[in-house]
Amino acid sequence: MPDPSEPNTATSPSSSSWRRRIVTSESVDLVNHFNQHTFTTVRNVVPLGTAADFFFSRDQMDLGRVSLVHVRCTPVQLDVLPSTHLIVVISENGRSLYQGRGLEVTSSRGDAAIIPNYGEALYRSSDDSRFAVQVPYDAWAEQTGTGLGPSIRARLNKPVQLDLSSGQAMQFRRAMNFIWSQSAPENALLRAAFDEVMLHGLVGLVAPAISDRLHGRVPHPGVGRIQRACEILRSRIGEPIHIADVARELGVGVRHLQAGFHRHLAVTPLQFLRECRLDQAHRRLCNPLPGETATSIAFDCGFAHLGDFAQDYRRRFGEVPSETLRRHRMA
Repeated sequence: MPDPSEPNTATSPSSSSWRRRIVTSESVDLVNHFNQHTFTTVRNVVPLGTAADFFFSRDQMDLGRVSLVHVRCTPVQLDVLPSTHLIVVISENGRSLYQGRGLEVTSSRGDAAIIPNYGEALYRSSDDSRFAVQVPYDAWAEQTGTGLGPSIRARLNKPVQLDLSSGQAMQFRRAMNFIWSQSAPENALLRAAFDEVMLHGLVGLVAPAISDRLHGRVPHPGVGRIQRACEILRSRIGEPIHIADVARELGVGVRHLQAGFHRHLAVTPLQFLRECRLDQAHRRLCNPLPGETATSIAFDCGFAHLGDFAQDYRRRFGEVPSETLRRHRMA
């Protein structure tokens, strides 16, 4: 096993690898690993059980702007400093706890998500496993149009606890669990799609709790800009693309673009892009190359969940993808 105290480009946050892992039984190695290869600075690691039994395993999946982290460890306490990323922690088993500025918030067996305060904090966990979803503050600011101004800093002056019992929260967790379960080869289109889904879901889950600016009416761009956005999305369905890229090109904010799509097309930009990719999949199924399957075409077009793809395809074209493929192969 490589020594986590030594620099390793395969485990750096800038690495483009789909997954990477660190496993250690030494708390001093864990301090070095965090401070060299993650977005969080740790000053101290204190095993809360027997030091000889200490175990820490950390897997990370980088999607682009969003990173998913899965941790399994024996009880531990971390003394942490401010991060460059917005981090949301969900404890799967056992209990995770953050203390900061006199407030204590917890996540027990997935009942809540917790966001560390923007400052020094004390983190403590039981013998558990947990997910952390991470996004850079600049990507968050672009997606929400809020920045990290005084209002958000004030909200994050203390750790935040989010109830995960709502339908939106459960949908976010299903998406997170599905994406984490994927072990597909490096497919840039899928990764971009996963990244967009996770960031969109994260905004819906977290933003209302930390920003007053996301409440109320959002102005929308004119119909001309929405038509141009549709042209851009159609022309790039075979490329990794984010809605923020389109908004930036048009000179508008992401939320403004979303408001425009809702007003003029009654769909979100993501839904529109998905419909375009369904059309692309239909064209390819009608003109298959030798050796292509419905599954390979679905992956190539940016669909990872084959059940959802088949259901959406049937809704749009009146038959499942395999029927289209079979019919045109027999023609």
